[in-house]
Amino acid sequence: MFIILSLLLTNIFGICYILLIEARHYNNIRIAGLNTSLLCFIISLVLWIVFDRSTPWLQFNLYCSAFGILGIDGISLFFIILTALLTPLCILTS
Repeated sequence: MFIILSLLLTNIFGICYILLIEARHYNNIRIAGLNTSLLCFIISLVLWIVFDRSTPWLQFNLYCSAFGILGIDGISLFFIILTALLTPLCILTS
C-alpha cells in the first residue's frame, strides 16, 4: 500500500514543484521534471521487485472513497513500468 501511495504522491509533489518554478527558467523546469520522472521510475522498479508473482491478482490495494479500490495486477504492473520508463526518455529527447 505504501509503494503505490508513494508513486502517486511523487507525481503530485513533482507537479506542484514544477508549477512553482518561474516560466522563464525552462532549464530548471526540465531538470525538475526529469528528476521527478526518474524517481517515479525507481519506485516502479521497487514495485516490480516486491510484487508477488505467485498470485497475479490485485496487490498493493489502496482504498479511497472517491476512486474505490486502487490496486495493481500482473498486467498493469508492466504498463506502470513502461510509462515510468518512457517519461524520462521523452523529457530527455524534448
